[in-house]
Amino acid sequence: METEHTAKPISIDLHYLRVANYALHHNRIPICQSLDLANHTAHSLADVQVVCEGEHIIRSESPVVAQIDAGATVRFAQFEIVPNAASLSTLTERVATRFAISVLARGEAVHTQEFEIELMPYDHWLGTSIMPQTVASFITPNHPAIGQLVVQTAEAMK
Repeated sequence: METEHTAKPISIDLHYLRVANYALHHNRIPICQSLDLANHTAHSLADVQVVCEGEHIIRSESPVVAQIDAGATVRFAQFEIVPNAASLSTLTERVATRFAISVLARGEAVHTQEFEIELMPYDHWLGTSIMPQTVASFITPNHPAIGQLVVQTAEAMK
């Protein structure tokens, strides 16, 4: 889990996994743990919405927040960063990419910030540092090769 934060009139403090793979997506493990949006300006922001999009990321939008007062911070605990499953399932090499988080107030962009993410091949386990229990996702008992292996094993055991 990483965080990026900039000291600007509006800042985004994003806690997210900087590495993702198909197993995380398939098991519905969220990439984003939380997003804090701070309004450092002297005025309130009205009808605030946060939008995420990128080359390998499906566009997602937060619910609209009626107002963020000057100096206030709002947490978007359920904000989604969703990699494109079609892209993830066909990756054969690591892809370092970026996605943008845009803050809209009354439908107009008031701040945009980019974040990096590494997308790993569909058959790459992320190891013990990120969700080690996902190793079970790589067990494929219904794969066509298993049936052939069972037949070959039965023949060998005769």
